[in-house]
Amino acid sequence: CKPPCSIDEPILTCQTVAALALADKGVPKNAVRILMGDFNLPAGTPRYERILADGYVDSYLAAGNPECDPTSGIGCTSGREDKSIVALKDPTAKESERIDFIFVKGSKKCAVAYDTPDDANGNHLGTALFGNTPAVDGPGGLVWTSDHTAVSADLSCAKKG
Repeated sequence: CKPPCSIDEPILTCQTVAALALADKGVPKNAVRILMGDFNLPAGTPRYERILADGYVDSYLAAGNPECDPTSGIGCTSGREDKSIVALKDPTAKESERIDFIFVKGSKKCAVAYDTPDDANGNHLGTALFGNTPAVDGPGGLVWTSDHTAVSADLSCAKKG
């Protein structure tokens, strides 16, 4: 592992540390930083907590969304069977974990605000999950576009001070 990682850190931890360092390197102090994607880790794990400790906010939770309920699949972004196409054709297949995130770090000049899941600002995008209901009559019988559910973040900056 190259700095900022140590040889004692697992590779996924190193990737998180490197991403945090890259997001801060050479970026103006008034820039908003966004880390997003499939992090392959649930909320509450040490890597997740490390991102929060670096000043990032889990935009999904900040907007008032519920944490993943593995029993119902509500708030979950992953966990459907992904070894075959069978689950993508099953409208009852549920996600069971939340491992896809949009982390946001404001700046000294920007207080980040998150639109609500129901799109309170009326621009047709809320901070929520999307693609989380099965389609009807999808091509080839597909009802899910992916084994993951997508995450969106609608944010704005309010000037600080």
